[in-house]
Amino acid sequence: MKAILGNAGTAFAPGDPRSLAAALDEMGRDFHRRKALIKASLTNARRYDIVTTGCRLRELTLRLIYSCRH
Repeated sequence: MKAILGNAGTAFAPGDPRSLAAALDEMGRDFHRRKALIKASLTNARRYDIVTTGCRLRELTLRLIYSCRH
């Protein structure tokens, strides 16, 4: 997940509601952390815009097709 989220996420234990609640509570109390998360999230989202993602998927598809034929 770190590869996708970068610094735009807050860790918590999956399936553990207390861990999620603690992470949300921490974000709720820390204004500067929230601002940093918002900025990081917007930066991260730009990496995955639909045009860029579409181009990357096309390139991957072409590489796979080419590699299967040779």
